[in-house]
Amino acid sequence: MRGIYLAGESFFEAFSVIKKGKMRKFYLLPGVINLILINLLYRLSKYVSFNIFSKLETYFNLSNYENIAFMVIKVIIIVLSFLLYFLMYKALLLIVLSPFLNYISERTERTLDNRKFEFSFRDNIRFIWRGIVISCKSFSKEMIGTLILLLLGIIPFLSLTIPFFIFLLQAYYIGFSFMDYTLERHNYSSEESLIFLKKNWVFSAFSGALFTVVFLIPLVGVFIAPLVSCVAVTLGTLKIINNEKYN
Repeated sequence: MRGIYLAGESFFEAFSVIKKGKMRKFYLLPGVINLILINLLYRLSKYVSFNIFSKLETYFNLSNYENIAFMVIKVIIIVLSFLLYFLMYKALLLIVLSPFLNYISERTERTLDNRKFEFSFRDNIRFIWRGIVISCKSFSKEMIGTLILLLLGIIPFLSLTIPFFIFLLQAYYIGFSFMDYTLERHNYSSEESLIFLKKNWVFSAFSGALFTVVFLIPLVGVFIAPLVSCVAVTLGTLKIINNEKYN
């Protein structure tokens, strides 16, 4: 429960920190990048799913099936394609926004305690590269976990819970991506970050869930979610680090 409370508290606190740190102008950039990525992947998803369905229709003569079965197969292909590209989209988004979100995380900490970080160009490149690597690893684990959960969905009494567990799995890795900007700045190695994540998985999952819920708000969400979530997760991660330091 502590992790859930901390994530919620940090999320609401983020708005005042954004105002105090004069970061409201940064709502625009991630929103524009979001819209471009969504548009590109939507078009790609439609194109690929249409081609897959056409090939399956030709190979298996799907048009000979009853209308209901034909529609069910078509819907399944579209849903699976959408799920795949949504996972790809999130991974691409976090990679593209990595330099921006790293800066926002740093600026958040600077707003809180006026602490200035002197990073060289090499350090900044290393931060960006680590963000890309973590996003790629998270995407791979998400895909494997999602496929396993989809296979488990065949079991009747588990099928209704599978969407919830897929949502939770994705939220967990989204939260971790945001957390790692702060952990890297505080000299946590990749292995230490993973240990930190396992200890605070509830905070990570609930933070990622809040990001997803806000992100799905029509039009407004794509502009608000990245900035607010990055600031909120930075606030929560700093509280956890300070709590561990003095206990």
